[in-house]
Amino acid sequence: MATQKTLKTEVSLEGSAAVTGRPARVILAPAAQNAGITFVRYAGKNSISIKLDGKRQQAAHVCSCLRDIHGIRKIWLIEHLLFALYDQGVDNITVYVEGDGYLPLLDGSADPWLDLIQYAGVHSYDGYGRKTLRIAHTVDIQHNGSRLLVQPSAETTFKSSVVSAETGTEYHSKVLGVADLKMCKSARSAGLIALDAKLKGKAEPAVLMQEQLWHELLDVVGRMFSAGFDIKGAFTIERGNVAAHHALLDAILKAHADQLPALRDELVA
Repeated sequence: MATQKTLKTEVSLEGSAAVTGRPARVILAPAAQNAGITFVRYAGKNSISIKLDGKRQQAAHVCSCLRDIHGIRKIWLIEHLLFALYDQGVDNITVYVEGDGYLPLLDGSADPWLDLIQYAGVHSYDGYGRKTLRIAHTVDIQHNGSRLLVQPSAETTFKSSVVSAETGTEYHSKVLGVADLKMCKSARSAGLIALDAKLKGKAEPAVLMQEQLWHELLDVVGRMFSAGFDIKGAFTIERGNVAAHHALLDAILKAHADQLPALRDELVA
C-alpha cells in the first residue's frame, strides 16, 4: 500500500513571479496525516487559504490556478510544484505563497521544486494509505481540437502528442509509467524552449518537440494532482493545452462523483 507522505522540515524558495516578474517567495511546510494539500496566499487582510479538494482548480490563460470560494482571489502556476509533489509522493503539505499570487517560474521546469523537496526530506505516515480516485469508467472528451482519454488501469500511465507550430507535424510520446516520469522533470515550458532556441540558434525540430512533449506530460500530471488526490488510470492526451487538461479533470470528477465524498472526508479528517 502506498502511504501518505509529508516533508521532514520546512523549506523555502525565492524567485521572480511568473507573468509579473515581481519577487515571489514560497514556503513548503509539513502537514499532518490526512491534512491534504493547502495553498495559503499572504495578502494582508485579503489572505486566502485553499485546500485542494477537486473544487478550486481551474485553467487560466497559460497555466493552472486555484480560486478562493468566491472565485476572485487566486494563486497561479501551481502545476510544476504539484508535479514535483506527485513525483515524490507528498500529499500532506502547506504551501505558503508570498507576493502577488504567482509562484516563481524559475527555469520553467519541475527541477527546482524537486531539489527543494529532496533537500527537505520526505516523511511517511505508516498505516495511512494514499488517497486515490480509481478510474472505473472510461472518460473520452474532445476540447477545441484536443482529444483526452482516461481508461481504467491497474497502473497509472501517461502518453501524449503535440503539434509543431512551424511544420504541423504531430509528435507522440511513448507510454510512461509513474516511475518513468523523471524523464519529464527537466522539461521547460514551450515559451522558454522557443526563446532558448532563438538565442542559441535554431535547434533540430525533433529535439525541441521532444522537450515540449515531456513538458506536456509534466503539466498533465501536475494538473490532475490539483484535485488533491491521486488519480489512477491510463491517460492519453492528444494536442492538449491547459483548458483541455482541466476539462478532462472536470469530466473525471463528474464521472466518478460517487468516490468523492469518501476522499473529501479523508481530506478534512
